[in-house]
Amino acid sequence: MQRSTLISSLLLAAIAVFSLSSCNKLKIPDDVAGLADALKGATSSLQGIADADAGAAIDKAKEALPDLDGVGFQLSNVQGLLANLPAPAKALVTEAIENFAPQLEALIAKVTAIPGVGGAIQPALDKITAGLTALKG
Repeated sequence: MQRSTLISSLLLAAIAVFSLSSCNKLKIPDDVAGLADALKGATSSLQGIADADAGAAIDKAKEALPDLDGVGFQLSNVQGLLANLPAPAKALVTEAIENFAPQLEALIAKVTAIPGVGGAIQPALDKITAGLTALKG
């Protein structure tokens, strides 16, 4: 009888430990978890455009457009999630914005000053700028 009680107690203890450890796991949405990498990629893309000569810059801008569009949409998605994020996820967003926003904003200004580049990717750049501004607030 004691053996069966011991096994039952151990089983209940194992279930309790598993349940408690599962409750402590934090699910961070992919858009939030990958935000720093996305902003780093956008920075790299814009740097490549900014460092190219005028003719090559337009081609590089067109190549970068899908990635820049993706970053703009990701920023918009994160903005929509922000109010319901747990504190650790909000901290990830804040850190990513603080680390990348100043450089991104400077690169956007530099890239849009190159003749023909702004027209090729301006909507994507506007979406990134709006997202950064909203998340800085």
